[in-house]
Amino acid sequence: MMFKNKRKIKIYIKTKDHLINLPKLSIKKASFVFKLGIRHNERFVKKDSNLPVVINQNRHELLNLIDMMIDIIEDCEPFVLVDARSGDERVLIEVL
Repeated sequence: MMFKNKRKIKIYIKTKDHLINLPKLSIKKASFVFKLGIRHNERFVKKDSNLPVVINQNRHELLNLIDMMIDIIEDCEPFVLVDARSGDERVLIEVL
């Protein structure tokens, strides 16, 4: 059964200090947001972190990986990508 172009992603993050419950995004829009984060990571990551260096050194590979993952996810049935819990904190990412 093919689900091409119908997939959506739902992200829910609950921490001690924050609750983020994003509306469903189409996979294509989510891909755009992820790529924007990769291209402009300096704005979103703490300055004392090594993460911006790692992202910048591997930017091309990360962008290609996002494209590859989106192509695969579009043909899948709905599934839970991440469901991580620790005490009252939770990260839930669903592909719907």
